[in-house]
Amino acid sequence: MIDMMDSKTTRTAAVLLCCLTAVVLAVNFTWTGGAGGNHNWNAEANWDPPPFCYASPYCYPRTTSDDATVAENDNVVLVADEEIDDLSINNDDGNGPTFDGGGSTTTLTCNTVTISGNWCTDTLTKVVECAKITTVDE
Repeated sequence: MIDMMDSKTTRTAAVLLCCLTAVVLAVNFTWTGGAGGNHNWNAEANWDPPPFCYASPYCYPRTTSDDATVAENDNVVLVADEEIDDLSINNDDGNGPTFDGGGSTTTLTCNTVTISGNWCTDTLTKVVECAKITTVDE
């Protein structure tokens, strides 16, 4: 009987560990932009992740648990389809970012997209060169 309880306890602990790991893996990234002339979404140098990174060398927003904030007047090149949780675009600096597909049809799929900023100065966020930003229907 003790062995059966130990087995049940072990299974319960394993399930809890998996659930906690999924929560821990959610990461908030902030675009720092264009390091060394490379504006690619999937270039780690373009993102300011938290002090830890859960899956190096993939320290950029790439999972449905990740959130991304882009607040630079910069060109963000989507070199492949990506799916993340939430995208926040802040245009407070007077100009919004441009999301560029680099000539290929690429899609950034997000649960939510929030665009904020000072609209009195005619800020603009652009999606060009075959890039698309979509939201997930729930």
